[in-house]
Amino acid sequence: YPQLKYVYQKNQGLSAARNTGVKNSSGVYLIFADADDLLYHHAIAYNMDMLLAHSNAAFVSGGYDLLDLDVNRMKRIGREVTSDHYLHFLQGNYVGMHGTVLYRRRVFDEFQFDVSLKACEDYNLYLNVSRKYPVIHHQEALACYRMHASNMSGNATLMLSSALTVLTRQEAQVASAAEKDALQEGIKGWVDYYGPLVYCQVRDTNKKAAKDSVSILKKYKPKLFYRFLIANCYDKITAKDRS
Repeated sequence: YPQLKYVYQKNQGLSAARNTGVKNSSGVYLIFADADDLLYHHAIAYNMDMLLAHSNAAFVSGGYDLLDLDVNRMKRIGREVTSDHYLHFLQGNYVGMHGTVLYRRRVFDEFQFDVSLKACEDYNLYLNVSRKYPVIHHQEALACYRMHASNMSGNATLMLSSALTVLTRQEAQVASAAEKDALQEGIKGWVDYYGPLVYCQVRDTNKKAAKDSVSILKKYKPKLFYRFLIANCYDKITAKDRS
């Protein structure tokens, strides 16, 4: 494969790796495949056809399959979004899997992945690009994502704090009442989904609960925070009684 280029750099996170990849690439279209991603054979051609048919679109995204550890398909993900893409991104990350996205190279003449983010850097980019330029989405399954214990998406505290950081950055950008409502809906959606997972993680661990996780609960899920405090006190009392 004479056209293949290998570039090495010390681990600086996903954003830095992707930005370096962009700088060392020469293609008109760019796609990013992570370690957990498998692209189907028609994925790139399908998305290229979509961009050729929509010359003003900055990127295109599609559906995907979730696989278990034995590579059995668990679920097909494909949300229908045909308009108001920025508004839909405010409500949540409807793309879900970055490997289904095909970008025009010109996107990265103006934008890059934020190296300050340890997660949701793709979501941050979707929001910034779709706020300014047209994008398109379809439901064709283009790739599969293998679920396992080491997936970054399994780190509930990191995912929730990163998503909320990304969304709060949009507060100064939203203009219409619909966008403001969508932003609040998005914040609530992330908190409702990941809040209970954060609670379960801090309750299930045998180590001292992470300060960040408890702070997240206190700020966004106060009922779960107080439940955690009560349960933690109960555990200490019963442990003392047993001793």
